[in-house]
Amino acid sequence: MPDLRVSLLAERLAVSTNLSEQISAVARIPTAVTWNRVEGRPRTDDLARPMRAEVRDPLWMLSRQWQFGEFDGADSGTPVHAKLFATTTRVASYALRDQPPQPYDRSKALEPLVERQRIEPDLMMSLQIGRQWSALLSAALPANDPLLAEFIRVYAITAPLSGARDLPSLQQSAYRKELRLRMALDGRSVDGARLLADTARASDAGTLPSSAFVERGVVFAVGQEAIADATAAQLLDRWQHVSFSQPAANDDAWMPDRLEYSFSLGVPNGNRFETVLTSDQYPGGRLDWFALDVQGQQPVIGDPPIAETVVKSFVPTPVRFGGMPNARWWEFEDRRVGFGLASASKTDLVKLLLAEFGLVFSNDWFIVPFSCTVGSLIETKGIVVTDNFGFHTLVEPTARRHAALGLAGRWTMWTLTRRDALGEVDERLLLAPALARSLESAPVDEVLFLRDEMANLTWGVEVTVPDSMGGGRDGRDAGRQLRTAIALAYPPPPLDPRNEPDPDVLLAYQLMGTVPENWIPLVPVTLQGDAAATAFLQGAMPRVPPLEPRLDGAGVPILGQNVVLPRGAILARDPLAQPNVIHEEEILRGGASVRRTFQQARWSDGSTVTWTGREKRNGRGEGSSGLAFDHISAKPPVPEPAPVPANE
Repeated sequence: MPDLRVSLLAERLAVSTNLSEQISAVARIPTAVTWNRVEGRPRTDDLARPMRAEVRDPLWMLSRQWQFGEFDGADSGTPVHAKLFATTTRVASYALRDQPPQPYDRSKALEPLVERQRIEPDLMMSLQIGRQWSALLSAALPANDPLLAEFIRVYAITAPLSGARDLPSLQQSAYRKELRLRMALDGRSVDGARLLADTARASDAGTLPSSAFVERGVVFAVGQEAIADATAAQLLDRWQHVSFSQPAANDDAWMPDRLEYSFSLGVPNGNRFETVLTSDQYPGGRLDWFALDVQGQQPVIGDPPIAETVVKSFVPTPVRFGGMPNARWWEFEDRRVGFGLASASKTDLVKLLLAEFGLVFSNDWFIVPFSCTVGSLIETKGIVVTDNFGFHTLVEPTARRHAALGLAGRWTMWTLTRRDALGEVDERLLLAPALARSLESAPVDEVLFLRDEMANLTWGVEVTVPDSMGGGRDGRDAGRQLRTAIALAYPPPPLDPRNEPDPDVLLAYQLMGTVPENWIPLVPVTLQGDAAATAFLQGAMPRVPPLEPRLDGAGVPILGQNVVLPRGAILARDPLAQPNVIHEEEILRGGASVRRTFQQARWSDGSTVTWTGREKRNGRGEGSSGLAFDHISAKPPVPEPAPVPANE
């Protein structure tokens, strides 16, 4: 056995010796290779260990630095001076939906102008407006003047009458909080909402508010009409411009058929024309440059602002951000973000790109600070960079260089899309006159649009309805409370003995079922020129039983007494007078959600603005209303009568 082992070892050495003689001398020269990018093959989603620098021994540490290329020198210069050449132009006009453009006031933010809606005062707002009216009128009248009591008599907040069976009275009676407050304020406070509505109606008609007050029954003394008119104008101005930012009539950017906002901005570009930046799919919420696209040109309105040419010199500064690692591998660092703690799977490209930029390329970027005015369109012509060797380099926009070289790809960031020239890139940067952030309330009105395949309908479910006490309340609870109040006010008629069901019949037949009070149907309709149904028309469910009276004084049916109407402001309150049509592509199988909130923000000049706006979000999928026709179910068993005790 020892001889056999020695012979095998000799054969292996001979083979290895023959191979070494066949390899060329060039291939055997030791070569040092530098890898600037270390990309391992991922086997797990945990990046904690690969991002750690585990200490083994000094030789391993030196080899690690060599592997990352820290021992190599770069034949390049460091930028020490930069000169920037750019032009800036201020936004000059804006337009909402299909309305003509109007001058843009730079003292106002863009979001309130686009998102604001008309505000309907609730009971708490009405009480506050009434208190403001009483304070203003008392300051303008002598002490103990009876005119204030006259307004309280005519415009008093009232409680529902006992036994009233109309819909507003039943809604007030069903909500205990509102009922208690109305009973406490009955005949004691001014209903500011009614008074403000009469004032606004008189202002729109070009008449004096005092004439509307007289029609209501207010009796004025000699000379008091002028005092009431001045006080009403002051109250209306405070409500429309001071307390809240509200649009004028037909000054609304919301498109009900698209469930989105549509607006445009105009930026002068010389030669009496301005560039049109349009946004017809703005869902609300966050407004910035990415919501706008270039849509051609239009004539300038008025005297446009002159484009400003800017030439500035800077000292370039290396880019630094929180969590950025140091350039040296073994340098101690104190940062706020640890890339070693980042958890990213193989498909999280954004996280992987961020980690690669922070670890490999972050020290190759420099920043040149350039301050611009909010609401400007900036075009950077170029940047001349001077390095420490004295060489000058012209840095132009990447898309321009790609176009000059005839390259197909044009890499851009933060640039505008051109709808008027597809494939072209607009090199200008829009610093939109938008808010950085705002305070937002809880939803006061929210509608969930969902598809019901079982009923072959689409529903607008009022998840949240406006609360008369301020804020919003659960729409399902509000509908359930109203149903209970209606059932108490309209008890079912006694059953005719001739129509009593046969006890031998074990099935019950129902012609049509019911849905909750807050479910509003949307029926498929075919628009003119289309071959198939491509839109939804808002309908209404019949109110069972219908409320009395069914007709008003002129013999016209009261719609709310006969059918169930929405209680919020997102859906149409009167689908007959204002048909609400929504395009089918806006409500896909996933559905959609539209919510209305109050928002408040502070603009750059220190002014505060408050408005109410809408925001469209993704839905929650399909749903089922439980609506069924020609339904047969098992009849509930008839309870047996209780036994009568024997007479002792």
